Amino acid sequence: MKNLCLLFILCILAGSVWAAETLVPAVESCRTDIGNPDTNRTDSSKLSIRSDGSAAKSWIKFDINGIEPNDIRAAELRLTLHENENAPAEFNVSAVNDDYLTNIGWTESDLTWNNAPANDTASFSDVLSSAASLMGTIVFTTGLAGEQSTIDVTSALQADTDSIVQFALHNSNQLINASTHDHGGGEDYWPTLIITLPPEGADFPNPVIDEVVPDTLPSLSWTNPDPNDGISDI
Repeated sequence: MKNLCLLFILCILAGSVWAAETLVPAVESCRTDIGNPDTNRTDSSKLSIRSDGSAAKSWIKFDINGIEPNDIRAAELRLTLHENENAPAEFNVSAVNDDYLTNIGWTESDLTWNNAPANDTASFSDVLSSAASLMGTIVFTTGLAGEQSTIDVTSALQADTDSIVQFALHNSNQLINASTHDHGGGEDYWPTLIITLPPEGADFPNPVIDEVVPDTLPSLSWTNPDPNDGISDI
């Protein structure tokens, strides 16, 4: 019984520090459209995506300075609908490759269809496959304003070398308006990265959290995220 109590306490302690989520809001975002290829279309509320003759694509930029890419366990991009849409509403999300530096310094006040990073300016829906990597498809199932959806972008953040991460929103099934980084609805509407980082204490506990173990004391271990910070395992 004493050994079981010790195991229970260790698992609680490990569980309390198993993971830490960090929320990082976007620093820039802007829509572009093919009908005004050299005109900045800054809008205070919406990021437009459509793939017809009035094609529109949108871009989002994040600054993850202070976050070590090697520490990132997982990362999601969360987007929010600006207004009601026909459901399901969906579009692709691509990450601008880390080594593609053309116009990496864009802002919401100067981005256009023709200078947007990795944009395929001749296509209604695509970005340049040589300069961007498809992350997947965002789907809004209800189509109601304020609905949120996420997509896994772990690979893009783990590949980062300059603290700047950029995403293109493109190839939609209809006109869709997502919310900008300065949307008046507040931070719940802003494009946001949800990053899972290692805890401040023990990492990778063994047994794992909630694991059912025999009634004898098994081998216990964990890994200290900082190899220079005391004993790393037991």
